[in-house]
Amino acid sequence: MSLSCGMRFIKFTKLEVETLQEGYKNHSSHSVRRRFHAILLNTEGKEAKELASIFQVRTRTIYEWMNRWDTSGCMGLLTQSGQGRPRILSITNKALVELVKKNERTSS
Repeated sequence: MSLSCGMRFIKFTKLEVETLQEGYKNHSSHSVRRRFHAILLNTEGKEAKELASIFQVRTRTIYEWMNRWDTSGCMGLLTQSGQGRPRILSITNKALVELVKKNERTSS
């Protein structure tokens, strides 16, 4: 990692770049693919401010993704449990599941 004049660029090994490319192309979560993509673009010289504009997030969010990469590598870019919006429909809520099924049958 190197810092200069408020810009931050992460240095990667060839294997790390290949791992990021694989995650960007194949991870099942769109959010995780975005994080992989942002870090990959940083390796190509894109600054955090530019990445924030591309991904429509705060510059601080880009720096947080970079910090997570620094501390935990690819695992740091994965969505941690407890992050994100909780699910509205839970398979354990049988009454709500039945209501959704009933509505699906009547609308088709």
